[in-house]
Amino acid sequence: MLHAVALRLTRNAADAQDLTQNTLVKALRFHDKFKEGTYIKAWLLTILRNTFINEYRRKVRHPNFVELTGAEAAEDKSPDPKIQYEPNQGDTSDLMELLEDEVREAVESLPDDFRLAVIKADL
Repeated sequence: MLHAVALRLTRNAADAQDLTQNTLVKALRFHDKFKEGTYIKAWLLTILRNTFINEYRRKVRHPNFVELTGAEAAEDKSPDPKIQYEPNQGDTSDLMELLEDEVREAVESLPDDFRLAVIKADL
């Protein structure tokens, strides 16, 4: 019953198992707080609900941080090898067609040497 409620709250089987286990650990730790004659199911569900709320609030306040050590692989930004493109020497008109009007006009307004450098570096 506890696991079913935990599953409904977390919507994740692994998180539901963790929540159920944490609930039972707390119930065993504080078994002396349980009052004889009260409904144990309600007591356990209250512990489950409060544990879920506390964990949710903790996660919202302290989101997961990932520390990058520099050993991670860099994002691959190389051109797609499936697409073959051989630019004509000195002819950049096909590349210029891919640009928006504002950008194309700005690149075309550059002197020849600068325009060629921008095209080779950025396009």
